[in-house]
Amino acid sequence: MIELYNTFGGNKANLSIYTPQRANVSLNLTRIDVLSSTSGRVYVFPSEEFEIEIQLNNTGELEARDVQITPRLGDFELISTDARAVSSMCPGSVESFKYRLKAPYRAARANLTLYFELEYTDDNLQLGRVTRRTDTYPVEVEINPPVLTVTREVSNRTLLYQGRVIRVTVTINNTGDMTAYDVKWSDLPPSDLFVLQGTTSWEGNLPGGRAKRFVYEVISDDPIGCAETSTVTYKDRLGNEYRASSGETTTRFSPKLVVYKTIGALKWNANETGPVITINRTANITVEIKNAGNAIARNVLVEENIKGLEVLSGTTSWKGELLPDQTVSYTYTVRPTACSGITANTTVNYSDIDVKALNRTLQDIPEGKCACYCTKTLEEVKFTSSEKLSGLYPDLNITVVNGTSRKVMPGCIFEQCDGQRERFRKRGDHCHRPVRVPGCRRPDNQGAG
Repeated sequence: MIELYNTFGGNKANLSIYTPQRANVSLNLTRIDVLSSTSGRVYVFPSEEFEIEIQLNNTGELEARDVQITPRLGDFELISTDARAVSSMCPGSVESFKYRLKAPYRAARANLTLYFELEYTDDNLQLGRVTRRTDTYPVEVEINPPVLTVTREVSNRTLLYQGRVIRVTVTINNTGDMTAYDVKWSDLPPSDLFVLQGTTSWEGNLPGGRAKRFVYEVISDDPIGCAETSTVTYKDRLGNEYRASSGETTTRFSPKLVVYKTIGALKWNANETGPVITINRTANITVEIKNAGNAIARNVLVEENIKGLEVLSGTTSWKGELLPDQTVSYTYTVRPTACSGITANTTVNYSDIDVKALNRTLQDIPEGKCACYCTKTLEEVKFTSSEKLSGLYPDLNITVVNGTSRKVMPGCIFEQCDGQRERFRKRGDHCHRPVRVPGCRRPDNQGAG
């Protein structure tokens, strides 16, 4: 193309030659027809059908020929379109097309991208050049279903929480911004667990960003262990169905036996220095067994393991059943027969839940129900207390008199090395007469024997 311009007037002319460059076809998204939008966001539900309108505009200076649009839809399904191949688009011309699509199913929020590939040709005759041009235009589509999460917490008996009942807390939270419809949740504890109070089921709608919390309490007399989950089902506005489950929790009703022991008014624990029992004097030992668990303890057998002590009277064992928080006790009277190596340990046997029987993966969860796998399989539990009786020195003060005599101070019963017993009558604070015990050794370095 040649254009003549007289820019100076008079007899002088300035000539310029202009050559058109190219066709320039662009693709623009002009409308997306969806069910919902909020806060400037446009999104679709899973499996929702929606319509996209695109516009082609030739803003170049040459004719665009053989214009073709190829949609790259990925997981989106093409329902219908009025798009067609355009043989020619003059400069400044516009073409519009519609695509009706179906979104893929996604149970969680997802940002997906589909593409439109645009091809056309321009022919620059002055330059003698034919060019085939290609551009790709992305369109982002947000799939936004309601998303529910379920958490389940169980307050099993601990040192801090020692009640008999177990409290179950289930929280259903809509982490999305779309309403969940027809939400159904139901926990159905097994028949061995008795529900004392609280809510175990619910149906309704749950708006986006909202949560529902439910608490109920269960109790059991018998030992039992259950692995459980909580499950909800729900729908979106289009009727798509979803399901969410909590993690697995363990509900356990078990006995837990503990032993307390006293000598007179003194008590001691396994890792502490024990009280002193005076040799040749008696001591009353009381053993208390308490069921600190939340289920009955069966097949209970408690026995004393005694060494260096002579049992004079009382009971040194017990067997039976113990209810939760129930305590039984027995008392026996002993007299030490040695200065060291004295033990009075207690061995306890009883039946409790076999935890290994719960090592199973939950499968085939009933729809909308609490999935429970329970066991009442028992195993024998056995432990031995490790109390130590320390400082066990004889109630004797044996001193050497003139290098040969031995005097027995407070305490008038003394075992000689040959096993014979010398008895003396006590007068006031001292024995009646000194004693000669030839040939004795020093017992435990506590004076001469």
